[in-house]
Amino acid sequence: MNDRKIFISGGAGVIGTSLVTALLKENVTIFVGDLKPCPKEWEGKLQYRQGDLNEITVDELNRFQPDLFFHLAATFERSEETPPFFEENYHHNVALSHHLLHCLSQVKSMKRIVFASSYLIYDPTLYLSKEFNPKTCSLSENSQISPRNICGAAKLFFESELKFAKRFSNLSYISARIFRVYGRGSKDIVSRWILSLINHEELTVYRPEGKFDYIFADDVAVGLIHLAKSDYSGIVNLGTGHARSVEELLSLLKSHFPDLKASHMPSDILFESSSADMDTFKKITGYTPPTSLEEGISKLIAFYSQ
Repeated sequence: MNDRKIFISGGAGVIGTSLVTALLKENVTIFVGDLKPCPKEWEGKLQYRQGDLNEITVDELNRFQPDLFFHLAATFERSEETPPFFEENYHHNVALSHHLLHCLSQVKSMKRIVFASSYLIYDPTLYLSKEFNPKTCSLSENSQISPRNICGAAKLFFESELKFAKRFSNLSYISARIFRVYGRGSKDIVSRWILSLINHEELTVYRPEGKFDYIFADDVAVGLIHLAKSDYSGIVNLGTGHARSVEELLSLLKSHFPDLKASHMPSDILFESSSADMDTFKKITGYTPPTSLEEGISKLIAFYSQ
């Protein structure tokens, strides 16, 4: 990564913070754009733009002259998407991604785009069911697609725009379909439950049989860097390749919080059982995400207990 000039959208988010921290150890120049203020520990170490990146201009990007772009900026709703999210998703997912690609396509120094896509693109009928299925669905890059929600649809749309743009430019790109990320400062279930337990609160549990491919944000960041260094263009999964049940997660948390109390609530939500097929990723990068759920939980407890 020596001497690269790297633009990162959403760099102050959960994955972005881990990515910037890793990149600051390398000989690179970084420009971060995010709605959040610049973390104090980054001041003087990189260029930072606080604000809506829908308003960034080609001139601003040309002044920086990036050759690599990590597109992480996105908005999500963690549960069922609600009507107010309709406009938010369009502005911060669809319109933003299109605007950034339009601008960067006019920056002559640009060479490569790494996009943080999502497994929400895959057809949910492959891994969701009304009845519990003990068999985990390993989703490959060739699995059937049918976005699970409008956020997944926005991710798929930008994947298509990247593929289209490559036909008419020298840009290379990679879309990493990321699975269940958890990490420092996240709103994921692992972080939420750890914070609740530190505050001696009772947990509310739905569908403990559900299985998910939880991947630690630090591992996602390193995985994205490996993908950026590769020559591969196209779609690739980024997870651990291993599904862990909510029941297992509770058991791991109880080993740290022996007084854990949880209310198991009835629910009509579907059972999920999914994991990433990581064969393509490992072939491209030679990297295996090293952080187990056990290790990740210990790191987060230490972080939130400070």
